Formats: sequence, C-alpha cells, structure tokens
Amino acid sequence: STCPQEVAALMSAYSLSGRVFGGDETWVVLEAAAGLVTSAEMIPGEAVDLIRAYALLRMIPSDEAWKGLDGGAELGAPGMTPQEVADTLFAYKTFGRIPADKTWAALDTATVRIARYASPGTVANALFAYAALTTLRRVEHPSCYAVLWDRMHDSEARDFSQKQRCMLFHVHLMH
Repeated sequence: STCPQEVAALMSAYSLSGRVFGGDETWVVLEAAAGLVTSAEMIPGEAVDLIRAYALLRMIPSDEAWKGLDGGAELGAPGMTPQEVADTLFAYKTFGRIPADKTWAALDTATVRIARYASPGTVANALFAYAALTTLRRVEHPSCYAVLWDRMHDSEARDFSQKQRCMLFHVHLMH
C-alpha cells in the first residue's frame, strides 16, 4: 500500500530542490505512487503538498494522479490555510486546468472563508490565479472573486512585493 504521507513528503522535498534526483526513472515511480493515492487517504495538507510539488517541478499529473489530487483538494479545502488556498489555486493556474465542479465550489467557499485574514500577498496570488483561470479557460468568475477584490482594496501598494504588484497589474488588464 502506498503511504500518502511518504509520497507527499518525498515529492515536496524534490520540489524544494527544483528537480527530481534520479531522473525520469524516479519520476515514473513517484508518478505511479501518486496515482495510487486516493483522495480519501489524504489529509488536506498532503493534497496541497502534492499539487504544489507538481506545479513547482512543472510536471503535469497523469490523469490517474489528477483524480486523486483534485479530490484531495476538494476534501481538504474546508481546512486549508490562506496560503494553502492560494498555493492550490496557483498550481491549477500553472497546470492550466480548471478544478472539477465540486472542487471549484469548495475552493470558492474556502477563499471566502480565508479572505478576511489572508495577507495582502496571499490575496494577490489568489486573485491572479483566479483571473488567469477564468480568462484563459473562459469560465465565470467564482463568487469569491469580488470578496478578494474588496480585501485587496483594503491594502496599500507597499503591502505587496514587486512581483505581486505586477500580478495585480496583469489581473487589472485581464478585466
């Protein structure tokens, strides 16, 4: 049996280094292990760690792995921290994939929940991810989008890094 904690920890470690040691053969084994992990076996943080690891490594999950990751994001969304919500959305943007309907709804609800206490940078990351997904994939803005904009307007330019200011400028252009 594949242990979700071990798969998530190993892939997270590889993502922090920016590469998979052992090359393609190692990746094939990791990808197979990730595909065997079901969303029901994962705790919320593991799904986020796996999704973030794929995005940081710029590796697209197989269809089998994607089902588990998307399901894990759906199940984990109610307990996600602001950073986990933003990281998950940013990973979906990186993959160019819209979450499944139930996952999209769960992330929307989680975003509304965390928007009040999320840092300005986290709000900028989430806004950029939502804007990119809705613009590039031609889907409607989720209900949380207005909440994020309201929260962002409570901030000042100095609250954002240069990269985040650039992201917000791009969000503005996407409107």
